[in-house]
Amino acid sequence: MTLDVYVCNFGADNSTRAHALLDALVAAFAPAHAERHALARGARTPVAPA
Repeated sequence: MTLDVYVCNFGADNSTRAHALLDALVAAFAPAHAERHALARGARTPVAPA
């Protein structure tokens, strides 16, 4: 299964809510294995590569 969580950050930074939602979904489905990838799009300041 693939889950995508998108939020609009036009008026406020909702990334904390997005992470909380993803945590709740992972807990609800209880997968044996999970991978997470995050993309910071439209950041006002550049995001350093991880």
